Amino acid sequence: MSHRYQPQEKRFLLDWTIRSALRSVSGVADVNVLGGFVRTFEVVPSVPAIAARGITTELLENVLRVEQGLVLETENLPTDVIA
Repeated sequence: MSHRYQPQEKRFLLDWTIRSALRSVSGVADVNVLGGFVRTFEVVPSVPAIAARGITTELLENVLRVEQGLVLETENLPTDVIA
């Protein structure tokens, strides 16, 4: 019996495993993924809690954007969350 992956599972595997492996191959400039269902994550930081650890919302946003390659949508957040 073969396991059938759901479209979201396939996209997750492609984005987080296969894409990074292909990008590490010498001579591969980029890997573009088209189609499939994209998994989304919502990050709602506690501003006082992250500030107590010396983390600004700008730093958090940059880490999520740069390190994780995420597209951030901040236009609908309250200003105290964006800071």
